[in-house]
Amino acid sequence: MSMENVSIRLEDVLVLSLDDVVQEGLYPNRSALIREAIRDFIDKEIDIEDLFLNIYPKKTLITCKLTKELRKRVEEKARMIHIPIAELIRQAILHKLKELKGEDYILKITLNPNLLF
Repeated sequence: MSMENVSIRLEDVLVLSLDDVVQEGLYPNRSALIREAIRDFIDKEIDIEDLFLNIYPKKTLITCKLTKELRKRVEEKARMIHIPIAELIRQAILHKLKELKGEDYILKITLNPNLLF
């Protein structure tokens, strides 16, 4: 399976949250978690009110590996809902964290990200 690197800037708290889920042993690495988050997110019907706002201004550049097929699906979905590719990936990650950690976790991140770590 051919993979390509995709680089995106995420809030530091999201990068720490990804690392936390990986350390819990739920996923072997960030890329695996992000790929599953994207696949789950792409298959959902998304309304604008389902999208999370920017939560924290400080950003970290990360790189994840996506298959060419998944990258193409990301591009198509981003065009369809009129958001940039990086934002679609960010939204997918937030929705996956909500699924894995619960609504309260997302509320903590949005209200005061420094409380988590």
